[in-house]
Amino acid sequence: MPKKDLQPLQIYRLLPRTNCKLCGCPTCYAFAFELISRDKRLTDCPDLLKEDF
Repeated sequence: MPKKDLQPLQIYRLLPRTNCKLCGCPTCYAFAFELISRDKRLTDCPDLLKEDF
């Protein structure tokens, strides 16, 4: 079975989508692109680290 590459929209749908800019990106969608290119890490998103997320 061929391996599928993740697409930015797939990742974006899993993010908080608050566009808070605390990760250094202007939007959560831009953050998804940065994750794919490995310029950012999941831990760069403070909302993902919140207990209630």
